[in-house]
Amino acid sequence: MLSDPNTYVNPVNAVGGWAQFKFGRRPSWNSTAHSDKTVPSPPTFAISATRYRATLQPISPPTAVRFGNVIYRPRSDLLFSMEYRRLRTFTIYDDSYDAGQLNLSVGVLF
Repeated sequence: MLSDPNTYVNPVNAVGGWAQFKFGRRPSWNSTAHSDKTVPSPPTFAISATRYRATLQPISPPTAVRFGNVIYRPRSDLLFSMEYRRLRTFTIYDDSYDAGQLNLSVGVLF
């Protein structure tokens, strides 16, 4: 728990980038690709004067995300969207795992 004074929170440093493509007005087609990789951070230390802790992060393999959606607006206050995401991640042993997600949504603007 974050309220426990013995809890340590270490940030994750990451380097990455993304590219986005959008085409059309009705319907609107959108596509994005993203990749990032964590990088080692310097040791972190506890703020408490009575306790000391240092942590080093190893370099991890990259994570890649691909995303695409279609947004259709039949009227100015109504929209329909279909979205697909594909996530690929790697373990420190170079095993890779893929996952896909499909979303359908309806929006009303007011």
